[in-house]
Amino acid sequence: MAAQKTRPTMTFVDEIRAAVDASGLSRYRICKLIGCAEASMSRFMAGGLLRQSHLNALAKLLDLHVSRGPRFGTHNGQDA
Repeated sequence: MAAQKTRPTMTFVDEIRAAVDASGLSRYRICKLIGCAEASMSRFMAGGLLRQSHLNALAKLLDLHVSRGPRFGTHNGQDA
């Protein structure tokens, strides 16, 4: 039996970080638009946490939406 390739799991926060990088906006501009300190954004982009209110504002700015559904790598919503 061949080994099954697995993709690295990308969390929602990782997707937000990737969207920030892909947005074409400077981090300075994003911080001004969402009311976040640049130091906080820098820590977040390096893997740290960001306040929920800033995450919500960032997701709205970048037009990101959360939806519920089966997790990646599961079958019918149950672990394989």
